[in-house]
This record gives sequence, C-alpha cells and structure tokens, in this order.
Amino acid sequence: MLMTVVPSDDSITIVHLNGKLDLLGVGDIDLRFQTAIAGSGKPTIVDLSEVDFIASLGIGLFITCAKSLLNHNSKMVVLSPQPLVKEVLNKVKFQEFVPIADNMDAALRLVQKA
Repeated sequence: MLMTVVPSDDSITIVHLNGKLDLLGVGDIDLRFQTAIAGSGKPTIVDLSEVDFIASLGIGLFITCAKSLLNHNSKMVVLSPQPLVKEVLNKVKFQEFVPIADNMDAALRLVQKA
C-alpha cells in the first residue's frame, strides 16, 4: 500500500492511497495515516481512486480517523472509490459516517461543511 500526502494549502489535508487496504496494506500505512489525518485535525480528503480492495480493517481505520477529526470540528471525505470498493462501502453504510464524493469539486464542498 502506497500513501502520499498531496501538497495543498494549510487548511486541508489530501491523502492519496494506492493498493489494497487489506491486513498488510493497513499495516503499511496505519500509523502514518493516523498521524497525517487525526494528528493534523484539519479537514481531510482521502483519494481512493487507486485502491482496488478494502477490508474491514481499512474501513475501521477510516472511521477512527473520521471520529478524531469530528473532535476537532473537521471532517473526512472519501474521493472517487473504485466500483468494487464503493460497493463494499455502500453495503456497510459507510456514508453514514464519512461522505463519499465522485470528484474533487464535490469533495471540497463536502469537507468544508464541517
């Protein structure tokens, strides 16, 4: 699993993930992901356009970080999940906790509605 924190202005964090969010993938990014997102306390967009699998561990990581952001009056938005990943997220009603956006403009609007 590859994780890149995309340079942006200081008011938002954008994280791009690439690979599988399975046991090994979550293990690869867990601490860095939490530090980049929950540690910053800033509104966050997580780009899943290159993630082709998500397990319950990945969903749990996202929900944990999203809850931490809520404590800072910020929110997390997931951007452009691939169809199979989006299907899994929909089945577990993920959008009740974290909004999903299909494009960057929508993600920016959603993340700023904290």
